[in-house]
Amino acid sequence: MRPPYLGLVLLILFLTACNSKPPATEADDFPEFTSEQLEKMMARDPKVQMQLAQGKQQQMSTGDLAEQLEKMIAQDPDNMDNYYHLGKLYHQQYITDSIPSAAQKAIDNYTVVINKEETYENGKGYYNRMLCLLALDANEQALADINKFIVINKGVTPVNYWEMLAEIQFRLGQKVKACQSFGYALEMFEKDSLPIGNQATWEERCH
Repeated sequence: MRPPYLGLVLLILFLTACNSKPPATEADDFPEFTSEQLEKMMARDPKVQMQLAQGKQQQMSTGDLAEQLEKMIAQDPDNMDNYYHLGKLYHQQYITDSIPSAAQKAIDNYTVVINKEETYENGKGYYNRMLCLLALDANEQALADINKFIVINKGVTPVNYWEMLAEIQFRLGQKVKACQSFGYALEMFEKDSLPIGNQATWEERCH
């Protein structure tokens, strides 16, 4: 069972980690897809083309989108964009419905990206997989992923990763390290305005 505070933590992190546009890179717009991304993904599907023409992207089901992406992967298995977008799609479904199988499907697709091109999108595959692993309480694996993200990303993506590291460390019983990491998260917030979660919760944890 997920801790009661995890939903808020994940929502904040989802909104702050990938919605901002990093320097010299294309905006990720996670977890939502842009109209341009949808048009690119759905270009071969007449049914969805009609929906797009009518301005009804929001009515497309996760199943429709996933099916089309699976077709695109079958046609072009070396295109990492399709695996990454499919991972995002299932990740978005998990945010909405809290279905563990959706988080696992997201992990599976992010893993394909990481195995083939670990520096893809400046390591965002690691960060996003870490969030899903954390949702499934795979804390040791989540810790390994956040550390890989930090090394690969080198601060390119505007995300307060110190808070995420603190959360993982706290779950692993590393309270001293967790409180130290959250202190660094506060410094990042004060310096770069990168959002953090519930400061009161951390004040209680580190009391």
